[in-house]
Amino acid sequence: MAEYAGTSVELEAERVLLRVFGEDRSSFLHGMLSNDITGLAPGEGAAALLLTEQGRIVAAVDLLVFSEEILLDLTGEARERLQPALERFIVADDVEFEMQPGVAVAIRGESVSDFVGELLGAEAVPELRRHHPLVDGLMHISRVDDLGCPGYRVWCATTADANALLDRCDALGARRLSPGAREGRRIAAGVAREGVDFDETTLAPEVPSLSHAISNRKGCYLGQEVVERVASRGKVKW
Repeated sequence: MAEYAGTSVELEAERVLLRVFGEDRSSFLHGMLSNDITGLAPGEGAAALLLTEQGRIVAAVDLLVFSEEILLDLTGEARERLQPALERFIVADDVEFEMQPGVAVAIRGESVSDFVGELLGAEAVPELRRHHPLVDGLMHISRVDDLGCPGYRVWCATTADANALLDRCDALGARRLSPGAREGRRIAAGVAREGVDFDETTLAPEVPSLSHAISNRKGCYLGQEVVERVASRGKVKW
């Protein structure tokens, strides 16, 4: 359909879900990550960073808060760094981690809300930093404006469910986004890529496109002293 010619869709095979559960899951993550976690209600989410004590970036993550768990949406490589780094700080906290099966499909474009409304129903279109549960092989959908345009990420139960969703997107007129086109769009939007533009040698304040993942109002978290020093002085003296 011509009205959705600017809508793109892609399978995000590099992304995984890490399930965090236990009574202390929210307070534990709040003390470790750079954004406000305890203030989030079920159905809400946030971007956040895990930093070293020196303020360098271990991993970037999107959080999805549910009533009984928190899902961390991140790349597989980031998960390999983040999980052991967090687990070493668990002492008496009631918090556990486990991988959550799922396959991610991203849908983006200026008319993407209308597209998703037609694809999945108007009630399935969440606002920014919110997510909704889905049915019939589709687990949940979240808003992800990560390439300079509005977008949504749909987590599917299996690869077959993801491929079926891609076919439905094709039928509505969306175009498949190639890796090269995606990279070009990311660069044009000024969005830093993990492992390319920042890694464990990078200070969090050195990446402007990650500023939304850092709260300047919350209390202590890992690496906060360095982040606040840069914010107040404009530099770090080692």
